[in-house]
Amino acid sequence: MLEWFAHSAIEYKPGHIFHGIDDMRLLSGIKLDDKEIPIKIISGETVKEKNIIRIPLELRNNNPENNGLVHSKAMVLLTDNYAAPPVYDFPEHIEKERSMLTVDEAYEKILFHGKMLHGIKEVTGSSSQGMIARVLSAPKPEKWLKKPESNKWMADPLVIDSAFQMAILWCYENAGLVSLPVYFAEYRQYRRSFPEKETTAVLEIREVTEHKMKGDFTFLDSNNGVIAIITGYESVMDKSLMKAFKP
Repeated sequence: MLEWFAHSAIEYKPGHIFHGIDDMRLLSGIKLDDKEIPIKIISGETVKEKNIIRIPLELRNNNPENNGLVHSKAMVLLTDNYAAPPVYDFPEHIEKERSMLTVDEAYEKILFHGKMLHGIKEVTGSSSQGMIARVLSAPKPEKWLKKPESNKWMADPLVIDSAFQMAILWCYENAGLVSLPVYFAEYRQYRRSFPEKETTAVLEIREVTEHKMKGDFTFLDSNNGVIAIITGYESVMDKSLMKAFKP
């Protein structure tokens, strides 16, 4: 969905750079079956603030039976030049412990993701305060899409999804529940693309309640340079989700 929003914004305002997304909210998942599901992206009024263009977008179901159903909504940010990335202090406290499960065990016993989405390569640190992992980059768009909008991703769907998979593992190990993402406040990207092979993803936990986890993600290159960040990430935790993950 993040990729769809980013591509749509660039098509709407060509000549600009995708810089991020604000207030991305998942309202209704797209449930796949044997039938094609038509969708459309609707834009609202564009606002320009200095060198930032803000475009509100909604991803809607275009099937007559579900006409008007909004699957997701977000504010996409375009710019002329990338902002300088923040300086990041690596959280050493997370590195002191290790995950309870190996990556193979995680995909076998906890995560529902198929082989093409096995993006977590290695969990290098895990504690009650967060998790650190090396995650794989997505293949070229033509490997995943029949009619790709571009030969390059705007962000990296496998890196982003792998970060959300890390959140699931953290919730399982620390709360005994699995989780699904529902919202993030900000996504900011500071370069054109992610590394070709792998990225370090760091999850830092900000708040945990009975049914919700909140945290931030930082995506780093091999020199610990910041590629992108997600702040204000929220996921819901519930006992019933495990049956959906591993029926």
